[in-house]
Amino acid sequence: MKAAKHLMLASGLLAVLGFSSLALAAPPSWDELAPQHQEVLSTFQNDWDTLSPERREKLVRRADSWQQLPPDCREALRDRWRELRDLPPEVRASLRQRWQAMSPDERREAMQSRPHKVRCPQNN
Repeated sequence: MKAAKHLMLASGLLAVLGFSSLALAAPPSWDELAPQHQEVLSTFQNDWDTLSPERREKLVRRADSWQQLPPDCREALRDRWRELRDLPPEVRASLRQRWQAMSPDERREAMQSRPHKVRCPQNN
């Protein structure tokens, strides 16, 4: 009788904490990703299986967010990424260092003043 109570208590606790088979499932392998996720995450294809589960989950969530953006916002962000990619390495390193030194409020303010905001106002 005591064992049954403990089992029921443990089952209830696990259910409350959200430990279902889905919650314990590993993030999808590359081949299990939806085609639209594979397209967005294509730069990670070769390394996908070596990424931590947390990193893969975060990337899938970001891919979902990316696909929710209107096409003109995606294009504006792609343009900005191309501009940054084409900067000399020492300039990118300097910008990265400046960004990392900013507070969250300073980062938010800097993002609000970016050129892509003209075509993509809902981005933070």
